[in-house]
Amino acid sequence: MSGIVASTGRVSAIILVASALIALDVFWAVDSGALGLTLIGFLAALRVYNAVAQTSLSACRVYVDVKGSVEGKPLTVEYNVCNNSWIPIALVEVSLVYPSYLKLVRGSPGGLTVIPPRECVKYRAELLARVGKHKIGPLKAVLRDLFGFFRGLELTLGDPVEVKVKPREDESLRRVLLEISRSVGLSRARRPGEGSEFYATRDYKPGDEVRRVYWKALAKGRMAVKEFERESTLHTLFLILADKSMLYGPQLSTPLEHIARITVTIARHLASKGDYVGLLVVSNGKTLGGRLERGWKGYRRVADALSNIDYDSIIGSTENPESGISPEQLVGKLLASTPSREKVNVILINTVEGTEKYSRQFKKLQSLKACTLHSFIIIPHLYGIEKLKAFERAVYRIKTYEDTRKAYDKVRELRREGIKAVPVTPWDAAAKIISKLETVRGLA
Repeated sequence: MSGIVASTGRVSAIILVASALIALDVFWAVDSGALGLTLIGFLAALRVYNAVAQTSLSACRVYVDVKGSVEGKPLTVEYNVCNNSWIPIALVEVSLVYPSYLKLVRGSPGGLTVIPPRECVKYRAELLARVGKHKIGPLKAVLRDLFGFFRGLELTLGDPVEVKVKPREDESLRRVLLEISRSVGLSRARRPGEGSEFYATRDYKPGDEVRRVYWKALAKGRMAVKEFERESTLHTLFLILADKSMLYGPQLSTPLEHIARITVTIARHLASKGDYVGLLVVSNGKTLGGRLERGWKGYRRVADALSNIDYDSIIGSTENPESGISPEQLVGKLLASTPSREKVNVILINTVEGTEKYSRQFKKLQSLKACTLHSFIIIPHLYGIEKLKAFERAVYRIKTYEDTRKAYDKVRELRREGIKAVPVTPWDAAAKIISKLETVRGLA
């Protein structure tokens, strides 16, 4: 970085005054020339100082530290700027570069500071962490003098840092999911059938094999047979299409963030049963995530994929569904993620707008024999309503009633077109998804 310093309009005014004072002394013998020369000398010295300080500022060492990687918690960004020279640097206007979709909860986006010689100054700010991948920084710095005569060129201090934030798991939702699993009689990932481990006994029915007769019960006068258990393992792949329609609503309450919490919570629930689980995220024509993994390994892969969703890519997307990912490409990505010979339950969670945009791709997925597509369409107009007070919620429902009705109508249209879609709200999405999965487990 060069140490170029630009003059402000005040310098021209001071030079004009100094010139007038010198002219008065030369032509009218007024004793003002010394003052004029002093002003010019002061400006020259101030410019030299600012040029040296600008050079020192550009040579400062910068250390960046970022703490926090869980959604909803503070994301602390700390810049330490160290002046290695013997020249004090004053004044420096600093400002942090960070995405507009991140909320500053503590600190200031900018300020003025003085960096003493051979010392460091610290800039600290706290942002509200949101699930996904974000770029924070660098620190912008502009040198200004106390009188406002000179201004240095804007410098970049430090490098931008990439932060990955994982979704927050909802413990209350996990308890609800467990209750739903128990309500359908499948609190374990095993069910009666052909197997080697004893499951239970039941009354004898005509046609039962003799080798299964429970002789101890027969000795007590009851004709019973043994049942053995076998694993009822699910293969579940979550499919999320992250586009602009998924960012509707206030921070931490957008469909994307809500779906991320639901997905990671259900993934943990399935992992605890030893199921295979995976996640495929399609965003701006690119895919994240990968193959199915069993248990906790699959759960960790799901959480990592969610923390890699790039907000900047979604917000800046100009994707046209016709020129984006084709049905064949989506099918290829899906099959590459599900190499298992077992039939895979694909859980698609999307908005009405996104489903309309990718209807061709979804129809193609429904025709695959390797998987069963379960489509859940969220109604985005209801997101964020839980943060409103009772009266405000009632007013909001009235104002958005028409939009909500139209959204449900669009879901019906999609179903008539052949897309097997189930409309869900922020309150029942997780319950409907896990009920569907446990029903599939019971039928397996």
